[in-house]
Amino acid sequence: MKIKRFLADDVRQAIQQVREQLGPDAVILSNLQINGGIEIVAAIDYDESLAGNFPSSSSDITPASKESPVSAHQHNATSYINMTDDDNEADRQEGAGHINVYDDDILDDVDIRRANLATNAENVWSQEPTLIEMRRELESIKGMVEHQLSGLAWGDLGRRHPQRMKLLKHLMTMGVCPVLCNMIADTLKESSDFNRLWRQAMGELSRRIPVSGDLILHEGGVVALVGPTGVGKTTTAAKLAARCVMRHGPKSVALVTMDNYRVAAHEQIRVYGRILGIPVRIASNQDELHDILKNLRSKRLVIIDTVGMSQRDARLNNQFSLLASEDYIKNYLVLSTSTQMQSIDESVRVFSSLNLDGCILTKLDESTSLGGALSVAIQQNMPIAYVTDGQRVPEDIHPARKNNLVHSAVEIMKNSDHSMMDEWLALAFGDLAVNGNG
Repeated sequence: MKIKRFLADDVRQAIQQVREQLGPDAVILSNLQINGGIEIVAAIDYDESLAGNFPSSSSDITPASKESPVSAHQHNATSYINMTDDDNEADRQEGAGHINVYDDDILDDVDIRRANLATNAENVWSQEPTLIEMRRELESIKGMVEHQLSGLAWGDLGRRHPQRMKLLKHLMTMGVCPVLCNMIADTLKESSDFNRLWRQAMGELSRRIPVSGDLILHEGGVVALVGPTGVGKTTTAAKLAARCVMRHGPKSVALVTMDNYRVAAHEQIRVYGRILGIPVRIASNQDELHDILKNLRSKRLVIIDTVGMSQRDARLNNQFSLLASEDYIKNYLVLSTSTQMQSIDESVRVFSSLNLDGCILTKLDESTSLGGALSVAIQQNMPIAYVTDGQRVPEDIHPARKNNLVHSAVEIMKNSDHSMMDEWLALAFGDLAVNGNG
């Protein structure tokens, strides 16, 4: 049996080479897509019992006496294709026979079966217990090395720049994220006076906080309060409405609720409406919302209390579409400062599809850290409009002021138990020094 490998740009060119060099009685043993074309292995004087023994070569090949696993695998995956049929007998007798592959789909099917076998083999290999255990050990070693490097980086910082290290610890205790901590520290000059360094750091933090102030009550319009469940949207809506009543009278404001999911949600906002002496409307769909807002267009301020949903709730898109249907609505994201920084950051990213005009920070009286919320606002460039620090309506809502936010963050830090372990701080800032992320 004589075996040869043929390389060509496509299948037809490869088959033409087979026909010219091996004649019309050649048998295709395998075909394979390669970079730049296709590879076909063909044979003349074919002996099926030896089909698994062919290696790949660009020259004539003598079959090996012992079958290799790879060749056997290729044979099982491809079988073989006889390149002639009875209709071409006359051509063969003339020595210029026509090679007839049964169907191009056959070669495609061969490639599919070969790919499936290769994928299955790869999956089996990747699930081999020894490799799984080895991967776990490597991950464990990697973690140990990163832990040690982080500790070394943190310790080195303490030796070379003790005041910077102390500053970073204080900022982190406030809840400020490591990246922002380092950015603030980088703007400050070295100083042996920590109190002076701390005041400068607070000034830099204050400078970076984006605020929009009292725009909602000052400018009015239609304002929607959006955000996750339990952040205090309804109470915040009542506080803003009460402030507007105090400033401009009860005829200046109205409340609209879109919350059709929570039990007694309508009754809660109706109670606020009766106390304040202002109208309350319920919108269940786009048409109702459009008609309600049209009828309330004479109001100085209309506040929409939306449905509280998790940032992962599939129904959010429907709510987004409903609010986007009226392009004059200003959307403010309500965020609880008692929530972890990662959840706050995720909420901002998800709700940002509404083209948010700003955010309102709630529950400062329940928070153990304000730095995380400030970090997200700074990094996401999300202006802070108001903060709330209690349940009283309307006393416990205040326009956001940079210095007041920093002062609150420091006071919360002082009154909270932030006994951070040096080991944890070493991991946070050491990882930043080693990997450049936080």
